[in-house]
Amino acid sequence: MANELTIVELSRNAQTKDIEALTDVDTDTAAYVDVSDVDASKMILHVNYSGNDTGAIYKLKSGSEYSAEGVGDLSIVHDTGGDTFFIGPVETSRFKDSDGYINVEATTDGSTSEMSFRAILLP
Repeated sequence: MANELTIVELSRNAQTKDIEALTDVDTDTAAYVDVSDVDASKMILHVNYSGNDTGAIYKLKSGSEYSAEGVGDLSIVHDTGGDTFFIGPVETSRFKDSDGYINVEATTDGSTSEMSFRAILLP
């Protein structure tokens, strides 16, 4: 079963603390972000990988039934271990599926327990 990434909505000119991270990453099924009721074009993903594996791959899966689905997945490959980065803002027309989800997959030769994801909605 895929894990849901909870979206944290930032407020303009305000502090946001303790942003929940998805750390139970299952490489056999995608994690997903439910963007059916939000403007996902303002969403970014914060990705942290504390391991040493340089072959970790993160994918935003191509959506379905939308205009840009044929563009395909977005794959990001780590060239160094112990990396933190952001993906986005996200193109809804490319990644949103018919359920209103954006699916994220991760693969690594190391441990998936060293990965964490956060979905952040910009104001």
